[in-house]
Amino acid sequence: MALLASGDLAAHKSIVGRSSIKVGPKGSNAYDQIGTLVTVGAVDGTVDIAPNQEVVKLQSSAMQNPYSVLETAYDYQVTFSMQEFDIYNVALTLSYAQAAVTGSNTLALGTSNQSPLRSMQIKHHAAKNASTDSAADSTFDFYKVKLVSSGSISFDRTGAAMLPVTAHCLGNDSD
Repeated sequence: MALLASGDLAAHKSIVGRSSIKVGPKGSNAYDQIGTLVTVGAVDGTVDIAPNQEVVKLQSSAMQNPYSVLETAYDYQVTFSMQEFDIYNVALTLSYAQAAVTGSNTLALGTSNQSPLRSMQIKHHAAKNASTDSAADSTFDFYKVKLVSSGSISFDRTGAAMLPVTAHCLGNDSD
């Protein structure tokens, strides 16, 4: 039995450290909003990026099984928990616009304050490569994102309050 590998094995690429997440307004094209992104602070646990594909199986009356598959749509679903609790992160978690925050501690609830689509950047910080003296970071840019709460915000006297978030990242950045 042979082990197939593409070149040398690099252990430093298999260890991923913490992730950082930034959000900002949705831009009109793929690269015009990266500079205006703001960090959401510390993220607890994992950041999961799951592709969602919609497909149509092509059938023929002459065949028993489908003969092809067409991809008709795709997007990504990103889940994470924000660890830093402030009114702006609560607004993000509940899909409210920043304008819904009054002062430093009041969030105006209601449908008129729902946030528009946003842009989001996720950076995974990898371990440092000793031979090249650099880290192999990975960056994911999403340009049409709707952030929604993916669970309840629990206030525990003995534990940290976590803000669970699901980000629905649309696959089309050209319209």
